[in-house]
Amino acid sequence: MALDRKTGNVAILGSDGIALFAKAGNRSPKDWPTEVRRPMRGWSVAFGNSELFVADEFGMPVRTKSQPRSLNLHDPQFVATDQDGRIYVASTDGVITALPGRGSGAAGAATPFATTFGRDMDAFAADSAGYFYLSSASNNAIVSVSKKGHQVIIAGSRTTLDHPIGLAVGSDGSLYVANTSGKSILVFPRGSSGNVAPARTIAGDATELVAPQAVAIDAAGKLYVLDGPVTPTGSGGRHYVRVYGAVIGGNVAAERWYS
Repeated sequence: MALDRKTGNVAILGSDGIALFAKAGNRSPKDWPTEVRRPMRGWSVAFGNSELFVADEFGMPVRTKSQPRSLNLHDPQFVATDQDGRIYVASTDGVITALPGRGSGAAGAATPFATTFGRDMDAFAADSAGYFYLSSASNNAIVSVSKKGHQVIIAGSRTTLDHPIGLAVGSDGSLYVANTSGKSILVFPRGSSGNVAPARTIAGDATELVAPQAVAIDAAGKLYVLDGPVTPTGSGGRHYVRVYGAVIGGNVAAERWYS
């Protein structure tokens, strides 16, 4: 799932394409527009300069306006946008590349990140302070990568990580984790490492979380969570986008939801 902080456009990536909802993030659920289906397939989505990017491991990210074909993205698997709107691609080859901005014909510096867990990674997020994060659900861990490629691992019993998948970074640099099997959202401060407890946890019956799989944060700091059952085919149960207030924690109800 991706949310454009400028327009409020929401994109949800599924096995059969992408569902686009124009300006949905600025509306109440009853006013969400009818989805526009795009037959793009890939591994992750992000908005940059209000354009949609799709990471395709077997090609290059696709967006509404073409990127220069000269970019070597090393088999991209993930794409993410930081708080300043810069767009990064993380490849299965272990390289993070900054995409060129508008008017620029060259990509930015590449950052190596050959992780402890190899290619066993599930999601990617970028922080404008220079941190990159990757989740490894099967290892109940988060990998934090610095600009120079230095890595630390967030893992251990105190973290309460339980099959973490989706990642997002807030305006203050906090890392939000969709803790799928833990039925919770965990929030870690920027620079966290080791077996550390989250600074905040969103969990409990009032949240109605079933299996959160993706997270996004809008310009006002509100948290959007793609939630629903996890199945081998990605179908077979109802899914929701739940919206929670900014800087919250505990057993709190969503302000609104869409299904």
